[in-house]
Amino acid sequence: MKNKTYARLAGLSYLAIIVFGIISHMVIRANLIVKNQAMETAQAILEKENLFRFSIVSDFIMIIAFISLGIFLYKIFKDKFEVMSLFLLVLNILGGAMMGINMLNQLAAIEILDNSFEGLKTVQYDLSYFYLRLHSMGYSLSAISFGLWLFPMGYMIIKSSLFPKTIGILLILGSIGYMATFVGLIMGVNVPEFVTLGADLGEMSFCLYLLIKGIRT
Repeated sequence: MKNKTYARLAGLSYLAIIVFGIISHMVIRANLIVKNQAMETAQAILEKENLFRFSIVSDFIMIIAFISLGIFLYKIFKDKFEVMSLFLLVLNILGGAMMGINMLNQLAAIEILDNSFEGLKTVQYDLSYFYLRLHSMGYSLSAISFGLWLFPMGYMIIKSSLFPKTIGILLILGSIGYMATFVGLIMGVNVPEFVTLGADLGEMSFCLYLLIKGIRT
């Protein structure tokens, strides 16, 4: 019965990650940040500053949900996979910490724009955009955590009888895709976005399974 409850809570945490992640990254910032245009980006953010700040709040909620998910999954798997589940939890906490530190770049970007320096507007715009670029890179670099994190989760799903094995296979494929993205970023090579498709399908399927079915008994 406890595992059933943990599964539901994990599903709600996963849903919060997906919803608030989409809101902050794909809805708000995607519509405010103009690629390679520091001035236009700054003006868009200043015009909708509260919306930009809400994206930071959404990121914070997503981080809390991400760490909560790791805790609930650890509770579910720890009896059968003590070491692997602990490894998953450690990666989860490290990933949350990386994302939390990366949020400072967003705060720096808005703080620079909020402080007016006569005659230095262009410099402010460029510096603010630089911090936004740093945040974007930090977001991509966190793939090292997401990539590694999905692997033990997929492994435990495959080896246990608690969830469909197909989900575990998709998560492991997604893990490999995330790791390829991380290596590509470091090496300066553009990696196609479809390499993380397995992760997208696997995580969405896992979220729905946790919410609807919960866990196999």
